[in-house]
Amino acid sequence: MRWEIRVMWSIGLIGALFATAIILKEVALVLRELKGIQRLAEAIREAAAGVEANLSAIAKLAQLEEPVRGFYESTRSLSAATTSVGQKLDTLAAGAGEQGG
Repeated sequence: MRWEIRVMWSIGLIGALFATAIILKEVALVLRELKGIQRLAEAIREAAAGVEANLSAIAKLAQLEEPVRGFYESTRSLSAATTSVGQKLDTLAAGAGEQGG
């Protein structure tokens, strides 16, 4: 009966070793995927820091409202002045053409 116990114990031990090897292979696969996830998380963290830096500029845009409004009004005045000068030049050119002809 002793050899029968040894045989059964040996079969059980060999089976446990196979199961352990399979489990270790699965653990290695999971660890590889976790390393990939960690790399992606680090890339996302860097991207988030960049987005945060860009979004912090939005608060400063409110301070630009008055200067931009003044710039807009100045360009409108300049546009009106150049239109007026252009019309006067057209009138002078037309008058010079009539006199010269």
